[in-house]
Amino acid sequence: MNGAERRKGGLKVCTCARLKRDERGLLTGVAQTRDSCLSPSAVPPLPSLNPGPALEEGQGLTLAASCTAEGSPAPSVTWDTEVKGTTSSRSFKHSRSAAVTSEFHLVPSRSMNGQPLTCVVSHPGLNQDQRITHVLHVSFLAEASVRGLEDQNLWHVGREGAMLKCLSEGQPPPSYNWTRLDGPLPSGVRVDGDTLGFPPLTTEHSGIYVCHVSNEFSSRDSQVTVDVLGKHWGRRNKGPGPRAWWGSRKQHRQ
Repeated sequence: MNGAERRKGGLKVCTCARLKRDERGLLTGVAQTRDSCLSPSAVPPLPSLNPGPALEEGQGLTLAASCTAEGSPAPSVTWDTEVKGTTSSRSFKHSRSAAVTSEFHLVPSRSMNGQPLTCVVSHPGLNQDQRITHVLHVSFLAEASVRGLEDQNLWHVGREGAMLKCLSEGQPPPSYNWTRLDGPLPSGVRVDGDTLGFPPLTTEHSGIYVCHVSNEFSSRDSQVTVDVLGKHWGRRNKGPGPRAWWGSRKQHRQ
């Protein structure tokens, strides 16, 4: 729609109809007064963001997402993110508009999981930049480790509340399973996700315990040897001086 010139306070202003998309994506005309008018053929863009293939730690350079916007004149498509990556753009001209597509590539790592990747589209037909945010999901599984045996002297006959805890993290969140390498889990030993709880300790609880961690991406194992100190565990010397501990230890069959 052509603009109409008029004067206001000695200044020439321009009243024009500006094309705008409604919530259904249809173009409507909005009368505006500004120092200069858009071209009658100006069409504001309607951007779209498409995620790339599934991201997995250990992949090489991979497409994280692409963003496309079509309008007249050609829109500007950029990225706003703290994630390290590279971008590439291409454009296609049509009879009354131009489409611009920008791609964002990265080398997936677990530190990128959950980070936002935002496409920013600028165009004279927009009151403000349009932003579309995609949250990155990077599949990974950290190495497993077991805590609870930092002080072996605490693992003695009669002790209550002894437990082992398996440590790992991943995307998707991993599941945990416990086994005993040299036999079934002893009676009374409780498996609660990443934790293995023991009843009052006996020498029968001595053994090699394995934590199995897995998700859809990978699996990890970590094993520890529990050596419960026997009945006669205690101080050899009751007098002053350094402590010397003694006791019987159950031997494992290999």
